[in-house]
Amino acid sequence: MKAAAFLLIFALAAGCPSAWAAYESKGKRNPFVPLLLPDGQRVNPPPDEEGAGPLGLGGISLQGVVYDPSGDSTVILNGRLLRENEEWEGIRILKIEANAVTIWKDGETQRLTTREPEEEKDIL
Repeated sequence: MKAAAFLLIFALAAGCPSAWAAYESKGKRNPFVPLLLPDGQRVNPPPDEEGAGPLGLGGISLQGVVYDPSGDSTVILNGRLLRENEEWEGIRILKIEANAVTIWKDGETQRLTTREPEEEKDIL
């Protein structure tokens, strides 16, 4: 009897539409899509909308800074990992600081900053 009930439930579940298992990203990256292509190349997310968010500046979005005082720092601009003196789509990275990056674009120097960390509150 238990085996028959199990088979009935299994048969009903097998015939259900796959919509039950659909992933809703809600604006975030789908974690089930690989970040690397089969040949090892990194898949970059699409750039943010023009001037999107508080970190955007005319289509350039500073998404993060990995700062190394010894000079091996990296920034993430529009999903691209870049280091000092590297150039990408007409943007040259001039200087990387702990919470900012200075770039050269269209003959102008611009400074993009990350959000300032909130002050830690003493809970005692």
